[in-house]
Amino acid sequence: MKKLFFTVLLLFLHTCITFGQEVKTPENKGVPNVGPAEGRLLFMQNCAMCHRADKDLVGPRLAGVAKRRSDAWLYKVIVNEPALRASGDKTAIALHEKWHKIAHPIYQSLKKKELDALLGYVKSL
Repeated sequence: MKKLFFTVLLLFLHTCITFGQEVKTPENKGVPNVGPAEGRLLFMQNCAMCHRADKDLVGPRLAGVAKRRSDAWLYKVIVNEPALRASGDKTAIALHEKWHKIAHPIYQSLKKKELDALLGYVKSL
């Protein structure tokens, strides 16, 4: 009974000490905690496996992307990059070629509010 009590106590203390601290895991290592919280969460769930702010991974680094591309273009890439390429967009085609012809995932299920939050986060990088 004493062992159980001390185990629960240690677990509780560990939880209290680490609560609120960002844990560096492979999923969020190198992803800045800036910008809209909902946007960061959406980025972690949908984008962080291929993108980082400051270095290239499977896809290009995203720091400063909002200075290089318009919001409208970024929305189109996020929602349906293959359709953007199919429309003849030269930038989308060039990026697709540069990144080994890896198609960007389609996120048509994201609502406008979610897209705004995600783009807000990306613009904060």
